[in-house]
Amino acid sequence: RSLSPNRLARKSIEFPVGACVRLVTGSPRSLQAISPPSAGGKRRAVCDTYQNMSLVARRKRIRRLAFGLAVIGIVIGAGYMGVAHYRERDYLPYFREHKGRLVSSVESPPEPRGDGALHRVRLQNDRGLVVDAFVKIPRGEAAPRAAIVTLGGLHGGVHALEYVEDTGEFIVLAMDYPFEGRRSGLSTWELLRQLPAMRRAALDTPSATMLGVDYLYQRPDVDRDRIVLVGGSLGALFAPAVAAADDRITALALLFGAGDLFAMIDANLPLPSLVRRPMAWVLSVVVSPLEPLKYIERVAPRPVFMLNSTGDPRMPDRCSRLLQTAAGEPKTVRWIDTGHVNVRNKNFQKDVLVAVKAWLADIGYVAAEE
Repeated sequence: RSLSPNRLARKSIEFPVGACVRLVTGSPRSLQAISPPSAGGKRRAVCDTYQNMSLVARRKRIRRLAFGLAVIGIVIGAGYMGVAHYRERDYLPYFREHKGRLVSSVESPPEPRGDGALHRVRLQNDRGLVVDAFVKIPRGEAAPRAAIVTLGGLHGGVHALEYVEDTGEFIVLAMDYPFEGRRSGLSTWELLRQLPAMRRAALDTPSATMLGVDYLYQRPDVDRDRIVLVGGSLGALFAPAVAAADDRITALALLFGAGDLFAMIDANLPLPSLVRRPMAWVLSVVVSPLEPLKYIERVAPRPVFMLNSTGDPRMPDRCSRLLQTAAGEPKTVRWIDTGHVNVRNKNFQKDVLVAVKAWLADIGYVAAEE
């Protein structure tokens, strides 16, 4: 029997070098049919020929493998550099530009609330960004008052006012987040599906909060020289970027804030460790434009107040200290021993309010006796 050159070439590619007999025909008996024992020289020549052909094929495979690995390396390197650039990029110009111009502020009729009146406000800019907020106005006529803008927990808005019954003479604007999807109780799959919308909302939040400052600037009863941004819990992660982007904010208070988003997300995701860390990395990349460590130093020389709790597993002390160290002067740092943050606990609320009021008195925004 004889084999065509094309078929032999295919055999030399498909089978490994090693046993020349198998390389040529697949069995010693077939090789004998081609080259009987009496023709030993021819038999060796056939083996040498096919060994050379298989070596050429192996070199081609090695070259293709090397090329494929090089392409993969280039793609991974480019992806790494792209992610690194995305994480380090300064987004303050984007936040300022995206704020646009406030074109509409619609207030609901007032509702009695504690020592003042509560209005729901819907703000919209000329770029289509819409955000809701609640503003609490103290009773009585007075000279222009200091104002507090709050960014609270996940649900934001009026919930931030539920824990502060007495807001004194401050006008308080409690901002909501510009996100319409579900905010809690999400499965891993639902969280992944909502990542694009969550990213948009995260990038919209600083601009939306600056629209709140635009609204306060329109009010004649607001003292423009005393506008304090208070970020608590989730809001403390956004507040450094907002204050750095908007110098109309004259003071910043961070309640239980921290830096290093990856470490914080990793400490809070209720997932098995095998899944949690990769998911934490993905989420930290998504929200990296808001990394507090990039912006906190740029709030100076405006006063900064930083209140943190010891022993809270959801807010590692290391992350809190990173942010405190990065902040410029003047800054005031306070620690309270409350363990896990519980905003519904009355004693916890009292401890926080006492600390914040003392700081406001220190910077001259309220009288010491208020």
